[in-house]
Amino acid sequence: MHALDVAELLDSCINLIGGRDLSSTLLACALVSRSWVSPAQARLFRAPYATNPYFLRSDKNALRFCKTVTENSHLIALVRDLSLIFMDRLTPKVFEKLCRLDFPRLDSLTIHLREELPCFDAIQWFAGTVTLRSLTLDASCMYLLASASTTVEHLDIRCYEWLETATSSPSPPDVYLKSLRLSVLEVNRPVSAAASLKASALEPFGLSELRALSVDGRIPVPWDQLPKSLIEILDITPGKSDLSNLSPYTTLSTLRLKATYALVPAAEILATITSEHHIHTIVLYVQRGDPVPSGPRAIKTGWAEFDLAFSKLPTPHPAIEFQFDDSRPCLETLRTSLPMLVSRTGTELRVLPFDPYIDETDLWWQDQISKL
Repeated sequence: MHALDVAELLDSCINLIGGRDLSSTLLACALVSRSWVSPAQARLFRAPYATNPYFLRSDKNALRFCKTVTENSHLIALVRDLSLIFMDRLTPKVFEKLCRLDFPRLDSLTIHLREELPCFDAIQWFAGTVTLRSLTLDASCMYLLASASTTVEHLDIRCYEWLETATSSPSPPDVYLKSLRLSVLEVNRPVSAAASLKASALEPFGLSELRALSVDGRIPVPWDQLPKSLIEILDITPGKSDLSNLSPYTTLSTLRLKATYALVPAAEILATITSEHHIHTIVLYVQRGDPVPSGPRAIKTGWAEFDLAFSKLPTPHPAIEFQFDDSRPCLETLRTSLPMLVSRTGTELRVLPFDPYIDETDLWWQDQISKL
């Protein structure tokens, strides 16, 4: 067998490794043989949080990580996705040391802090990493936008119910986004006024090149600035926002609707799709606490309206995909619950896999924007 074939086979084998205890598994792989070391290290260091969510949340481990990547330059170059999530257990000195590391190939940065740490200069410097393309922030960390790298193309801002303030800061005028995601965590509870993100906070961003938008309907959005005729991927959680009519989104190819309380608002949005649209895929994401098709009252409480709206979609028929974060009904159950939809010739139904341990960062959305 050719050496290149062996390397590809080895990569494929290690790619299949998963589970919650991924770090110890990859460490074991690195001990198998010399040929296993590099591919195991590449996956171990590519996204430290994904490998072990608790590793960097203590001074001891954070200092060990800093020492390891500083003394081994090839390892720090492997880090592509870094998450600083709930780092309040770190002392400010150690946290600053972590933020001052120079990651030459850092592509994605996520910052979620329960409380502000007194090292603003370091974390602002970190957010300005010149290779950065994706930035995920709490609404409380909006001040970092002022120092964000001009290479940032994907912005994800998340609001938490427990936020007391949602500060904002102007961002560089030459940051032009390809994707924007505005989300609310704790989705089954009302969002406090303090946690709401003001539309003015996004005004400094260049949205003229935006091609993907994910928005929770409870967050105000500067709709007038959005290039509706360019957006290809739209991910909507219906709420009280102004987004209820899809007719201006003529270039839309992928649509996902999240059902958080009822299916009727999503059905009303579907009703605005016209023959001018050329949507390839529609995804219905039913979140925990919502009616599932197998329930005795499910069709009466929303699925009938949804089925009717789907059945009236103009041709060509898009592929219909379903996501369930609490249960995964079989296709036969869906066909029973959506009789008018499945009666249409050419309609394709699929149930997407969901794993709460690996999908907490919404891999579906990440996969969509990776194609931009």
